[in-house]
Order: sequence, then structure tokens, then C-alpha cells
Amino acid sequence: MRRQLTRAMRVAALSLIVLGLVAVARGEDRFAHKFSVYVDDDETDVVTAAFSVAKDAWRGGTVSAHYSVDVVSSASVDVVSNASPRFDETRHAASLSAEQMLEAASTNRTWVGLGYGFSVENDYSGHAIGLNLRREIFRRNTVVSAGYELLLGDVRRSGDESFSRSLNTHSYTLGVTQVLSRSLVGSLTYLGAVRSGFNASPYLYARIGEVAPGLCRSCPEEVHPDLRVRHTVAGQLKQHIWAESAVEGSYSFYVDSWAMIANTAELRLHLGWTPRWGGRLRYRFYHQRGTSFYEDVYSRAQRYMTGDRELGPMMSNLVGLKGFWRFEGLWVFDSLALDAKIDLFQYDFFDFARLPRRRGLVTEAGIEGRF
Repeated sequence: MRRQLTRAMRVAALSLIVLGLVAVARGEDRFAHKFSVYVDDDETDVVTAAFSVAKDAWRGGTVSAHYSVDVVSSASVDVVSNASPRFDETRHAASLSAEQMLEAASTNRTWVGLGYGFSVENDYSGHAIGLNLRREIFRRNTVVSAGYELLLGDVRRSGDESFSRSLNTHSYTLGVTQVLSRSLVGSLTYLGAVRSGFNASPYLYARIGEVAPGLCRSCPEEVHPDLRVRHTVAGQLKQHIWAESAVEGSYSFYVDSWAMIANTAELRLHLGWTPRWGGRLRYRFYHQRGTSFYEDVYSRAQRYMTGDRELGPMMSNLVGLKGFWRFEGLWVFDSLALDAKIDLFQYDFFDFARLPRRRGLVTEAGIEGRF
């Protein structure tokens, strides 16, 4: 864990140096920097540093850039039961996007955006390009949006140079946000995705009958359908209580072509005790029915088999606390905000004897500013 933390902190320090140069030059209009640590009782640690900037580069046009690095170390039950040693890896992801306002009339505005991103790690690389549209109507009380993204991925197996499989994803979104009253805002969103290609993991194995721990190298590799179609419908309501505080509730329903069904409900309480400092409390509940072909231990070989516990029946609970502090007119910044949060979570796997429960926490510190 110490090595992963040291490597990620170097990236965070480099990002802060860049941020300082940006601030002196007053080149960007907005920036954000996040540093987080994930740990769980399944012997998995993830340290993440993320940095993003955005600039109003020309009349009606905004350019944004984002970079993040994840340093992962794991000796989870999946790794151990498949007779693999602890692994350490670093993931890099970066994106660049631009958005242009097409109309600036008093009653409505329209934006079009285009973006590109890539991610790379030792056993995966992917390139994505996306397009989105957003329009205000009904005197800016309603915002409708639509988006599309194509992700071209290449799945590899560490230590096996001959292994390379494609995994491509078409994603699309439709959404509407409506001002319902002076203090109430609601939204409804549909998200769809079609994943085609190698949907399985190159490291997981299906268990048939009784298998002694550490002998799953003799088990067959998991096999997933080549096509997975996903659908999600999500709704949200946000009620402002007073000037700096609000209550926010959301619910989403998910279903896919593998017969998985999932429900997510979340409640957030935003508290602004003063314009300069405040906090947020949240609780999230998640429940899913596993895919039609999932079994912890198969009695016999089947066409599709998996060793992934997250494709089985499960639920999770998360509680989180966040605090923030805002400053106006500090140094070269028009505004500056500092925040810190902690989330505690528990996953319950109903049909996975090797790990019926997983607990952990995520801590994060961040800074955001405007020039």
C-alpha cells in the first residue's frame, strides 16, 4: 500500500505544480483536483489522483481536459482462488472535449459537444469518441439532452502476448431536466449500451463441482455471451430547503439481455450552514438479481459460465459524509473550494461462499477553483 500511495502522491504533486503555473498564468477558467484512497477487507487498495481544467476559449465555446491515474494493488479472493499472486498495476485515463453554444437567444440556448478519451493499463486499452446535444426550451425551464459514445477496447492477458480480444461499446443517453417550481427541480434520464466482443475476464475461471482452493487453474475459463444490451432509467428530484441547503432523492432501474435486474435508491442532504462552509450526508442502497447463467459452483459444464461474483445476486449499502469550505477572491482565484469526504460501504453476495460479504471505505480530498 505504501508504494502505491507514494506513486500516486507523486502524480498528485506534479498536478499541483502544473496547477500553480496555470494559476500564475491565469490561463484556465476552472480547475479541479481530487485525491482518493479506496481500501476493503478483500485485500484490495486503490489510490487515485485526478486533475481537470476547463476554459471558455472563445465566444460560446468551452474546452475541457481531464487526466486520472489509479494505482491498484490486490490479493482478493478472486486472485487467490485462481492461484494467482497479488498484482499491482497502474491505470491511466485522459480525455479532451469541446462544447459550443449555437444559440444565445433570451428564451433558449443550444449546445453541441464533442469529446475524445483513452485509457490504458497492463491488460487493457480503449479509445472513445462521443457527441452530445443539449437544448433549453420553455424559457429555459426545461433542458433536453442526447448523447452517443463509441468505445473501442482491446482486452489482453498479462504475461500472455498472444492473447488479445476486442470489446466495443455503443452508449447512448436521452434526458430531460425540468424546473417544477421555484425550489424543486426534477430530471429523467435513459441510458442504453450495447457491448459486443469479449465480455468475460481473461483471469477468472468457472468452478465445476468441488474444487480445492488454489486449483482453479484446472477449471475452464469463464465464457460470457458476446453481446450484452443494457438499459437504465433514472429519475431525480431536488428540493431546496433554504438558500444553501437542499434534499435530493434519486432512483434508477437497470435491466439487460443477460437477465440481470438492479435497483438503486439514494438520498442526499446538502447542508450549507453559511455561504462559505457546509456539508453533505448521503445513503445509497443497491440490489441486483444475478444473470441467468451465474452459479457459484456449476454441477456440470454449460455454454455460458462465470467466476465473477458481481454477476450474481447481491446488494450493497453505502453511507457518506462530506464537508466543504469556500473562499472568494483568494490570491489569483475568483473562488476556491476545498472538500473532504468519507464513504463507508458493505456488499453482500448472496451466492458466493468464498466471500459472502465485503466491507471498505473511500476517502477523498479535493480542491476546485475559478479564475
